[in-house]
Amino acid sequence: MMGINAKTRNPALKYISFIHSNTFFYRLGEFFSKKSLQNADCIFTDSEAFAEFIRSSHASRSEIKVISFFTRASPGHPTNASGD
Repeated sequence: MMGINAKTRNPALKYISFIHSNTFFYRLGEFFSKKSLQNADCIFTDSEAFAEFIRSSHASRSEIKVISFFTRASPGHPTNASGD
């Protein structure tokens, strides 16, 4: 909520939204998460699957980047941390 307010007051501000769940527990949370996606200059997610969910269901014009929380690659699965 504060990020959206700051972006509204200062359009030159780069606003990055980090979303990691497609489940909303409260209507207010859903409202602000959707507003965050609409106003973000860039969206960070924690998985490619969730990035695809945002692309398909929210039609966001923002750049979407996946940030991996893995510190070591799983066998057969490269991650950002492994440099692959």
